[in-house]
Parts: sequence; C-alpha cells; structure tokens
Amino acid sequence: MSKLHRIVVMTIVSLAVMCMGFCSKTYHSIESDYRTIQPLSKADTFIAECTAYTEGIESCGKLPTHPAYGITASGKRVREGMIAVDTRYIPFGTKVYIEGLGVFVAEDTGGAIKGNRIDIYMSDLNKAIQFGRQNRKVIILE
Repeated sequence: MSKLHRIVVMTIVSLAVMCMGFCSKTYHSIESDYRTIQPLSKADTFIAECTAYTEGIESCGKLPTHPAYGITASGKRVREGMIAVDTRYIPFGTKVYIEGLGVFVAEDTGGAIKGNRIDIYMSDLNKAIQFGRQNRKVIILE
C-alpha cells in the first residue's frame, strides 16, 4: 500500500470515527440540544462519561511552581471528592452521587468537560490512569 493510499484510508477512518462520535446515541446525553440548555435539578439522573484528573502537569498543564497550581476554576484548592463539570448543566457547589463511587461536589471545570462528561479529581496519578474512562449513572442531590 502506498503512503498516499494509507493517508487517504486513515483520513476516511478518522472522519468515520468522528461522525460516529457526533451522531451516536448509545447513551443519554444531556448535551443533545444546546438551544435549550438548562441546569439539572435535584433528583435528575443521567449517564455521564467519567474520567479522572490530578493537579499535575499531565492533567492541568501547570507546574508546582505556577501560582494557580492545584487551584480549581471555582477558586478552591483541589481535593478528593471534587469533580469538574460543565457548569451550563451542573453549577458549582452541586452535590452529585456517582453510582459505585459516592458523593462528589462540582467545583471545577475543564476544557474537554462538556455536556455529560465529568472529571473526578484523584490525588494519585496511577489511580487516575487506572480509572480510565467509564460510563456511570449520576444523580443530582442538591
């Protein structure tokens, strides 16, 4: 297979994967209609794509010498029990239950955290990597 042929095939596959991501409805998505964005209210449930992050450069892009190292978008210091959310749906301070993991408080945001994505703070990088990407049921508590 020629180099040009491989590039064309890779481009087509990439476009197909992107289209699947944009078009797929494999689980409920709260970001399905940006024209009617409203915060979730108590007892609302949805399936979130959960990932994990740390305060380190691998997650936040800041070195320990940076003045904002370990400081969240809400201005608080990162800690266990904290999550990053899309504040168009879940405002800062909202408590949520993530099935199988426990209760968390929304106190951060992230560049890739849009719609039904939630990023869970973990102090241990290895645990965050091991957690990977999981779909979990989320219940808004307050």
